[in-house]
Amino acid sequence: MTTPPGWYTDPGQIPDHPPQERWWDGNAWTEHRRPAGFPPVPPPPPGRAGRGPLIAGLVGAVVLVAALAVGAVLLLGADDDESGPDEAGPEPGASAPKDPEEKEPAPEAPPSEEPELPTEPPEGDQPKPADGVRLPVLNGWEGSGGSVAIGTYKCPGDAHEKCLRGGSSIMEAEEKGSAEEIAGTDVERNAKSAYNADTYGGITSHKVLKKGKVKVAGQDGYRVRWKIKNKIKPDAYVESVAFEHPDGSGKMLVVRSGFDIHKDAPPLSDMDKLIDGISRGSAEDDGSRENV
Repeated sequence: MTTPPGWYTDPGQIPDHPPQERWWDGNAWTEHRRPAGFPPVPPPPPGRAGRGPLIAGLVGAVVLVAALAVGAVLLLGADDDESGPDEAGPEPGASAPKDPEEKEPAPEAPPSEEPELPTEPPEGDQPKPADGVRLPVLNGWEGSGGSVAIGTYKCPGDAHEKCLRGGSSIMEAEEKGSAEEIAGTDVERNAKSAYNADTYGGITSHKVLKKGKVKVAGQDGYRVRWKIKNKIKPDAYVESVAFEHPDGSGKMLVVRSGFDIHKDAPPLSDMDKLIDGISRGSAEDDGSRENV
């Protein structure tokens, strides 16, 4: 499953240096960094959206989609593409004769050092990252409080893309209603987003494994968990858990999780631990409060 684009704790953080964040574009780490603690405003993603599971969030919703201050660091290869002319231009005032048969080359766009940060999040149907709550960073997992993930591998439908064995993101609910209504509606959206047809061939069937009330950060919530079959393996478990924000605002939040069914994927019990460990706090937390 793929982690959604977003600012996350830099996996290449140098010890004894000020903490910084790095942009995850949905597929790989880019070279864009910023000091930790900025407001959660993403830069315009330079490439195509991330593929595979996670968490749609790991997110727009926080996404967090965000990177990692844990010891075991995964650097998801981002190619350093630098473009520019191979030779310097002609001296001022100099000119060269033109061959009438020769076509004018297309002008090259000048390379940019850093993307401009927009003042508002980009438009689209991506859910909004939740603020004021955080997921635990379980042993072996990586991420920030808004989005966590584990395990990378070449996507089954595209070996040039990176997918995740497991991931979870916390975000604002996209619709209004009770926790039961929101979780029941969101789980299908979660499944199709985390295990999209381009990467996994499409979902052929699903089975409801669990649904019912659950406590989340001291609030009444509701969970719906599916087991899905994909045309292209692996199959997977997906879950959506909806609950009211513990700040008393009445805002509804949803946690989207997705785990591959694979020997290298996390145990299904981690899905319960993630929900049990949700607490109040900044979604941009660096994950130092690890749930052991």
